[in-house]
Amino acid sequence: YELEKPNVPMTLVYGENDTFQPDADWFKKMELSAEIVPNFGHNLYSDEKIISKVCFDLLQKVTKAAV
Repeated sequence: YELEKPNVPMTLVYGENDTFQPDADWFKKMELSAEIVPNFGHNLYSDEKIISKVCFDLLQKVTKAAV
C-alpha cells in the first residue's frame, strides 16, 4: 500500500505464489523491480535456502562497500 518510493537502496523479494505481492502497475509506478522466487508463497523467508541467500546478498553489499 506504499504510495512513495523509499529513498534507500533495496531489493524486493517475493515468492512467485505470494498473493500479497504488489501488482505490476505498482512496481512500474514506484520505478522498482522485484526478485521473484519460483515455487514459493508468502512464507518464503521461513525456508533455510532463502534466508541464506538474503544474508549472503546483504553480506556482499556490506563487504563491497567497505573495500
